[in-house]
Amino acid sequence: MEKKKYGYFIIIAMIFALSNIIFAQDVITVPNVYNGQAMGAINKFIVGDTLSDGSRAHPNAIYRLERGKIYFQDQTMDLNFNFTLVADDEDPNSPTRPPMVVRGVDDQGAYTRILYQCYNDNIKIKVKNIIFQGIPTDESIVSGNVYLFTLSGKNIRFEANNCVFNYWPGNVIENKGYGLENFTLILKNNIFRNNVGLEDAYSGYSYVGGGKVKQDSIIFHNNTFFNISAYIIYSKEYAGTFEFLHNTLFTSCKGSLRLPNLINAHFEDNLLYNYQTVAQDSAHWVSKHYAMVQIREINAEGLAEAGIASNEDRLVSYRNNVYGWDQRVKDFWSEYHLHEVPWMGPITDSLFTKYDNFIDENNLEANPGFDAAMTKAVLDKQLEWNAIYRTTKTGYADRIYAPNGKYFDLPWPLPEHLTYTNTNLQSYAQGGFPVGDLNWWGKVADWESWRVTGVRKDNGDNQIPNKYVLSQNYPNPFNPTTVINFSIPKTSKIELSVYNVLGQKVATLLNKELAAGSYKYDFNASNLTSGIYFYKLQTENYSQTKKMMLLK
Repeated sequence: MEKKKYGYFIIIAMIFALSNIIFAQDVITVPNVYNGQAMGAINKFIVGDTLSDGSRAHPNAIYRLERGKIYFQDQTMDLNFNFTLVADDEDPNSPTRPPMVVRGVDDQGAYTRILYQCYNDNIKIKVKNIIFQGIPTDESIVSGNVYLFTLSGKNIRFEANNCVFNYWPGNVIENKGYGLENFTLILKNNIFRNNVGLEDAYSGYSYVGGGKVKQDSIIFHNNTFFNISAYIIYSKEYAGTFEFLHNTLFTSCKGSLRLPNLINAHFEDNLLYNYQTVAQDSAHWVSKHYAMVQIREINAEGLAEAGIASNEDRLVSYRNNVYGWDQRVKDFWSEYHLHEVPWMGPITDSLFTKYDNFIDENNLEANPGFDAAMTKAVLDKQLEWNAIYRTTKTGYADRIYAPNGKYFDLPWPLPEHLTYTNTNLQSYAQGGFPVGDLNWWGKVADWESWRVTGVRKDNGDNQIPNKYVLSQNYPNPFNPTTVINFSIPKTSKIELSVYNVLGQKVATLLNKELAAGSYKYDFNASNLTSGIYFYKLQTENYSQTKKMMLLK
């Protein structure tokens, strides 16, 4: 009997060991020198990870780069497979620069113009803890036509977390729109920096959404856009869910946000400083078209494409955002007789007046109080470039921020730091958080926990619900707390909100993605007066409202 037990133990141990080997094979460390060559090692190694029949040897591989190393990519990599490229998290006791993926040179001596392209369906792309460096080793600066990711196809999902995208004067992520459907973009905790072309004001786009693209979700959380030329987002198409939360923009040349057709959007708790420094001259100024917030009415054809019945069904929320300009920028506008950039133009303003679900609350113009030396260094170059753009349009100087003079060999940590001294703004965001990218304050984890405060999984029934359900709150009437129950049959971006009898939103209880299951929300209405209220659960595919009564 004892021998049998021992035999079972050996078998179990072997199975456990084998499972670990199989798992380890899925995490593949990529060398930065391959077949004796550093140039092209990364793309030759990953593309060459195939079997004799051409199929992927490791179809679910996680390709791991090593911190502190440089990887030269000398050819465009065609992503016809799921692509995961990561590095280890930084050891706080031994800070080491993330691996740098850089533009290499091909056999003809030409630098790679596009690093990654995808023209296939059902592809997932995930990058984490990587520096993508657009400046080559000779530190040559170009105007544009340098792209990092060019995407097209159906059911594409792109995620980037804790990456640095440095000097991409074309587009960092380009959604070409050739039949692209069900596209999901999730960008969290990244830094987009020095994405400025040499001569073109419209360069260095962070994300471009091409025409006729069906975008499921566009998510930007806690990213920094530092010294960029043009758009953070340029997308005229519809997105089922759009979230732009706690992002920091520090100095852009042209308008950085082109989002006229939002249908389910939250643009909240962001910090935008020195936005569109080159402004607009009278020849290009039409109804303040180049305002910071640009929303348009959607016509009948567009509503049908977006899958909604009317503009009244759109949800567009701009809350607790802060924007402002250095006095030097405003002096430049005055000197060159340029129009100041308003928060919202008259066309957009009319929609926020007309529709109840268009919300413009607590948006403030203020000076954050960024580091003076950093601000001066960036503006010295930016305003010099702007003056040439407004006059001779020849002899442009570069706009790259590199206080140590190094363009290619980036220092670590990066030389910029985006905390600020304005104490009011350090608690101005919802939940009492600082506005802008919370990575600079070390508060991302606290914020993510705060977003789900009050919601808990209902463990009474382990079955996955087969439909969306919003139940009647209990107790009802209540004073001042009550429980709201709801169920969702699949992972969904949900919003749970409370409205008064006038239809005005008085509280947003939840605004996040939850996994399938049943939930309870503990609602405390101590800050509301007695009366009748309505609570609404809304997802992409479901909307339900119920009535409750608060009696104090």
